[in-house]
Amino acid sequence: MMFSAWMTVFAFQQSDLLRSLEILWKGMLAILIVIGIIMAVTALMNFFSFRAEDRRAAQQKAESEDRDGQNRS
Repeated sequence: MMFSAWMTVFAFQQSDLLRSLEILWKGMLAILIVIGIIMAVTALMNFFSFRAEDRRAAQQKAESEDRDGQNRS
């Protein structure tokens, strides 16, 4: 008797299961796309940040070399 009570609790329709799986894969795909976008934006930000840092370091090096050259003259 206990077994039949549990079976009524866990009874489901196949159409409900298929509809739920359809919603599930769409949600998972959306999450994957959003994570991919976040990773791409982060990679671009790192790229431009390092590029600007390298440019700033090169400019400071050139300025210090100019100062050293003027001080020696």
